[in-house]
Amino acid sequence: QMKNYIAPGCNIKATLAAAVSSGDGAVIGDLFAVAANNYAANAEGVYALTGIFSLPKKTGDTFTTGCKVYWDSTNGYVTTTSTNNTHAGWYIDADGDKAQVRLRL
Repeated sequence: QMKNYIAPGCNIKATLAAAVSSGDGAVIGDLFAVAANNYAANAEGVYALTGIFSLPKKTGDTFTTGCKVYWDSTNGYVTTTSTNNTHAGWYIDADGDKAQVRLRL
């Protein structure tokens, strides 16, 4: 084991100003993460930093496998538009429901 290894880095603990529900996307500084549970505003919670998740998408965007995707915090969806949005990961595929996409954080 490396002497400077700390942890796998799959999750982060954070306290957000707004309440979130389990599975919601969240921006923590410049990181995009997904809430592991329901958390009240100003309560510490656990957020996933890695994995493949299904999240709402912006209707009309064209997603291609492996393309970078971004989180639009204002509208609460994944988009291909980087301007004013946080890098969320990479598009994997559609999720059957045309309003959802699967992305890798």
